[in-house]
Amino acid sequence: MTKQFKLGCLAAVAAVLALPTTAGALKPAPHSPTGDYSVFNDCPTETSTVELCMAGVTTTGGVQVGKLSVPITSPWYLQGGLHEGSGGRLEFIPAADGQSLAMAPDEIPGGIFSVVNERRYPRFLRDFCKAFPKTATCKVTAVAEVVGEPHLNSTNLIFEEGVAFEIPLRVHLKNPFVGDRCYVGTAQEPIVVALTTGTTTPPPPNTAIKGSAGALEITDEGNKITLTGTSLVDNSFAVPGVTGCGGPQSLNVDREIDRVVGLPSPAGSNSAELGGSLYLGVAASVRASE
Repeated sequence: MTKQFKLGCLAAVAAVLALPTTAGALKPAPHSPTGDYSVFNDCPTETSTVELCMAGVTTTGGVQVGKLSVPITSPWYLQGGLHEGSGGRLEFIPAADGQSLAMAPDEIPGGIFSVVNERRYPRFLRDFCKAFPKTATCKVTAVAEVVGEPHLNSTNLIFEEGVAFEIPLRVHLKNPFVGDRCYVGTAQEPIVVALTTGTTTPPPPNTAIKGSAGALEITDEGNKITLTGTSLVDNSFAVPGVTGCGGPQSLNVDREIDRVVGLPSPAGSNSAELGGSLYLGVAASVRASE
């Protein structure tokens, strides 16, 4: 395996780090690599075309859409394999159990009254939620879901310039009052985030922010690579309004949430900053460790 191929695959791992999903925590895989390679417990090593195993975890940052902040309060995980296709194109191969991307719902600060006007609700409910904000009735969770094909530019990621990773997504809001089908963005009108490890050039009122490719560590004679301190950022994307929101008696609250949250929100008024660690291992070494 060439050095160029290893570095190219490393870039793919770093770019895909920020990819969110709706799944829960990673499930145990049917095989169990050991030692330094235990991090690749869900790599599809049984697939003959897998040349590298990849794993990543996003632990810091968050997404700001309009007036709504969605901080990363629990890790976002990534596992899968990589294969060098025609023309040097890197092909992603799903995790062994099919659950390549996993994250738990993140809780939105301020709960239900961060997305609806509290004056519309009875005084007892307002007092209850202020006293017990963590109850299911009062808290609102958010999960970012991929709704289209992501695009990767590994050169831009390595050299910290231009768009490294573009991904279309929607944000799923959950609470009894907003219902179970409340989304910011849709498959037809997604939030398109163009992440970079370089410096952004957003329209106002946002100002430039800087990402980072991170620090590289190579171990086991080049068979394992660790990348720490990776930061992918974008604050130039636009955000559409919500759809499908409504609680008891099919109450439609789309317009109210849009008004409270400030949606639709134009480019230059939103941001995404995602950081964490990445791991890359030669598949043969991962198999040998089992």
